[in-house]
Amino acid sequence: MADITFNCPYCEQKVEAPEEMAGTKADCPSCQCELLIPNQSLTKPVDTPPVIPEPRQIPVASASTFGNATASQPSPSPHFVAAKCPSCGGDLQVPDDRDQVKCMYCGGTVITRQAIQLASGVNVENLIVLAKAAAVANNSKEAYDYYTKALEYDPRNSTAWAGKAEAAGWMSTLNDIRLMEMIAGLNNAIKYAPDSDKLSIQKHCARVITRVADALFSIAKQHVEKFVQVGDSWQSYLNQCMQIISALENSHVLNPTNTETIKLIVNICSFNIKGISFNDFDGTPKAVFLSDQYEASLRKKIDEYTEKIKKLDSSFTKPQVQRASAGPCFVATATMGDFNHPAVVELRHFRDVWLSKRKTGRLFVNWYYTFGPYAAQIIRASWVLRRVSYFLIIRPILLVARRLIKDRYSFPA
Repeated sequence: MADITFNCPYCEQKVEAPEEMAGTKADCPSCQCELLIPNQSLTKPVDTPPVIPEPRQIPVASASTFGNATASQPSPSPHFVAAKCPSCGGDLQVPDDRDQVKCMYCGGTVITRQAIQLASGVNVENLIVLAKAAAVANNSKEAYDYYTKALEYDPRNSTAWAGKAEAAGWMSTLNDIRLMEMIAGLNNAIKYAPDSDKLSIQKHCARVITRVADALFSIAKQHVEKFVQVGDSWQSYLNQCMQIISALENSHVLNPTNTETIKLIVNICSFNIKGISFNDFDGTPKAVFLSDQYEASLRKKIDEYTEKIKKLDSSFTKPQVQRASAGPCFVATATMGDFNHPAVVELRHFRDVWLSKRKTGRLFVNWYYTFGPYAAQIIRASWVLRRVSYFLIIRPILLVARRLIKDRYSFPA
């Protein structure tokens, strides 16, 4: 009897089978995938699509091996998606990790993405056009939904992955930062981009991350400056900044020459090291700062990225950030009666250039910012206590400070 000849839709190898096997199932002798042998007399496939095999853990030689080929070790089974041959209209199941396959009915070349779209009855390109229009209108939720729909029918569409990722980033709030989702989507956009476009896609993804991170930092900074007195606002802000800095470091990996990304990392670290001074609800001056360990890690990060940016921009100057420059000298101000009194200015200088650079000094500053405001309230209320404070506290500290920093002011001792 005449043999039936067709191409395996998975490995594209030519397969021959006896005519009496038409309509039965058998294993491909090359890739071991289970096939439905077509009836060669048909120009159109039967209504029932080919049965797609489940992935096999241990491949074995099939009892229904046919032709002159022998069974071989199969490669890992891909994920199969319903498709339709654009030439003969045959219903197919195609591996979604292949750019093209052979139609098992007509033998024609099938472009995988086109065949999947044809079977779904959905025009993916139209969905992407609608998504882009929504993004331009700043409707990130609608854009996100359209891109998601497009990816349901074309999961390897680089443009859809990039658009969905960016939309997710712009949908972030301080309570729901979606930077990790954005970065995962952008990585897929790079993964599925044509090799010739990968570099430009990487740079685009880096720009997206930097823009979204910059906007989020601005919102977080404004929020903490406004509500720093409330609960754990400062700690929440620091947690948000950790995510933002991590995202920016991902952006830097994608495009190491983007100086805006590096400057933003340095700027965030510098602002956080400086801390925030504020008046509590009762008017008491207070301040918040980083722990010594976290401050040290951010200063190290500033050094690291300063070196990177200097290679790109030699005019860049590393910021000199003083941790304790955010708050007043409470007791000195209360004693002298003037925030700008020379003695108060001198003590602030001592705090900034000597105490803040030493661990024990920073511990003292932290203690002082906790209890100093209460002592200042008591001293401020009494002329006698102000004089006592001057001779027992302020003047002795001034003498010590001058000896330590050797930087005398004009204030008379």
